[in-house]
Amino acid sequence: MPYPNPADIARMKQDKNINLMEQAGLNVGYLSYNVQKKPLDDVKVRQALTYAVNKEAIIKAVYQGAGVAAKNLIPPTMWGYNDDIKEYGYDPEKAKALLKEAGLEKGFTLDLWAMPVQRPYNPNARRMAEMIQADWAKIGVQAKNRHL
Repeated sequence: MPYPNPADIARMKQDKNINLMEQAGLNVGYLSYNVQKKPLDDVKVRQALTYAVNKEAIIKAVYQGAGVAAKNLIPPTMWGYNDDIKEYGYDPEKAKALLKEAGLEKGFTLDLWAMPVQRPYNPNARRMAEMIQADWAKIGVQAKNRHL
């Protein structure tokens, strides 16, 4: 069984008949932006959107706690991973300040696309998109959830 249900892991660890092996994986979930369109062409706007997303809440709700927040596109298990990359934690106030610096203190609207199907590396993209939409709304950004 390559991907047990995260909700079953604690019980599986207690079962002496199960040899549960765990290690960090090679998958990285990420949010990408079309930097050729305004306002996403402004690095401050992209930083604001990133600071506004509560990654830990997504890991808990979507991945049932079986994940780690990524800070770059290469997972720590791969050669070339750079631990010196700046991490963008959850900081809605900093996000609002960055939007103000970008001249968007009143917010803006954008489309947020999500996969309509489940995958082991993304078990509920729709729920994740809803959570990101709610986080962005807290900083004045209205996301219209779209599904491929």
